[in-house]
Amino acid sequence: MSDQYFLSLLNSNLARKAEIGAVLLQEWKFPQAIIEAAYGAEEWTRDSGEKPDYCDVVLTAQLHSFFGTPKMEGIPALENIPACSKLAGGNLAPEISMKILGKAKEQILGTKQLFLG
Repeated sequence: MSDQYFLSLLNSNLARKAEIGAVLLQEWKFPQAIIEAAYGAEEWTRDSGEKPDYCDVVLTAQLHSFFGTPKMEGIPALENIPACSKLAGGNLAPEISMKILGKAKEQILGTKQLFLG
């Protein structure tokens, strides 16, 4: 990939962080599954079939990072995002997700305390 191509991608109106990430990962010789996860990371209605893939995990994680923020505006409801129905047996209702995030926060705090002393 030429520097000129990469610069044109950055300057184009079509450039998105997912596309740029995919290009970089490809250049760095990452596995195709990881490249596809980066490329599809903003395609909320993407459906790759019955089995979840890395992109489904990335989409779901990104969605969860948006909870309670203005970034949720314009994002489809959980039940309309195919990636969410493939993970956790399709049980990713907002309430369940918030419980999972709460447990994760507790685990992170516990880990920090172990390191601090």
